[in-house]
Amino acid sequence: MKKLLAADIGGSKTRIRLLDTDGTILSESVGTGVAGISDSTDPLPPLEDQLAALPDKESICAAAVNLGGRNTEQVRFSF
Repeated sequence: MKKLLAADIGGSKTRIRLLDTDGTILSESVGTGVAGISDSTDPLPPLEDQLAALPDKESICAAAVNLGGRNTEQVRFSF
């Protein structure tokens, strides 16, 4: 089954959802935001931890990411 990933990366929290192609939420993770993390080219550890915990990552066929304006490069490297 193909899955979709939606990530809202904010300053106070980061929410990641894994959905099926009908929009049903299969899993959801709420973790630490990126406020206070200085912008660099290094991945964001809290985001990497959330992504690593996703079940069945191999079946993700599309992703939508809200970057929130900060740490754009770090988000890219984390994904």
